[in-house]
Amino acid sequence: ATILKKQDKRYRQHLTQGFDVLAQFNPDKYHEVFITYLGHLDRGIRQHVISSLGKCKTTDIYTPLRPLLNDKDRHIRPHTLNVVRSSKGPLPKAGITSFVAPHLTSADSHIRHYSLELLRLHIKPDEFDAALEALTFMLNSPDKNLQNAARKILLPISDDEGRKRMAKAQRILADWMLIGSFPTPQ
Repeated sequence: ATILKKQDKRYRQHLTQGFDVLAQFNPDKYHEVFITYLGHLDRGIRQHVISSLGKCKTTDIYTPLRPLLNDKDRHIRPHTLNVVRSSKGPLPKAGITSFVAPHLTSADSHIRHYSLELLRLHIKPDEFDAALEALTFMLNSPDKNLQNAARKILLPISDDEGRKRMAKAQRILADWMLIGSFPTPQ
């Protein structure tokens, strides 16, 4: 760990091995070491550090990894989302919806896919309102695949009122009543 903290160029070839050892031993204890390498110029080292952070069980990995979802390197963005998706650590305090919402409309199809998958796997019922707001564009889409993807995320966490709101978001008549007199045959 001491060698990794120095960021000495002489040890560059051993960095990934060092990260592996620390991540297997106690990733939460060394998360700050991993974070210092998130901006490294070498993509392989950065991906390794992201994977090492993903093994943390008690540390918030969402805050340091959030900027990487907008990284210039097109390989870092999906790798980050994939690592976060499989992480066993605590979810962000603001909820998983706030973490992925800005990326649901990404031009990068991998980012959209991983964002939806992350949302589907980790969403909690108390995030229904935020998720409905974030996914309304998908429910309104003429693309049935997008509609179905949004429904797969929202239906398991919705109640009857939530389902009505989903229907309204899809412009489906959800509330109706019959008014008028109806003659009875006598």
